[in-house]
Amino acid sequence: MACQPMEVPKHFLIDLTNYDDKLRVKWDFKDEYWRIERKGRWGAYDMTNPQDREAKREGYVVALRVPPDCLQWRQVREALYLGDIRRRGGWRAVAKEIEEREQYNREKSQRDFSEDNEYRAKERWTSWNTNYPKGKYGRRDYLAGF
Repeated sequence: MACQPMEVPKHFLIDLTNYDDKLRVKWDFKDEYWRIERKGRWGAYDMTNPQDREAKREGYVVALRVPPDCLQWRQVREALYLGDIRRRGGWRAVAKEIEEREQYNREKSQRDFSEDNEYRAKERWTSWNTNYPKGKYGRRDYLAGF
């Protein structure tokens, strides 16, 4: 049995429409979560949920699904912002941001690898030059067995 939807707080609706006037909030009776939908076009989405078919008929796309007890504006706004390419400067800006992050991660990985190798080399040199017994003349190669 599906639970009944709770009331959406008025201040949440005001904040939502101030953020984007094409957004709306609806309750999903089948899966029991809040659907934040935006006026827009549908792509190739799975239409097993009757609420999805209804939203498509009305010209809305699901932008975010929110659990029943998590309808808090700060979290919803952050999730909407991170998923909204237009507000982040368009797809070119987002692609550039992703490429810069990947480049930084590659450089950091190379730096970490070099620093790790340098540390290991220093440790090895210290170990080789201090921990082995020395021969009669102070060199290892004069010991028996070397």
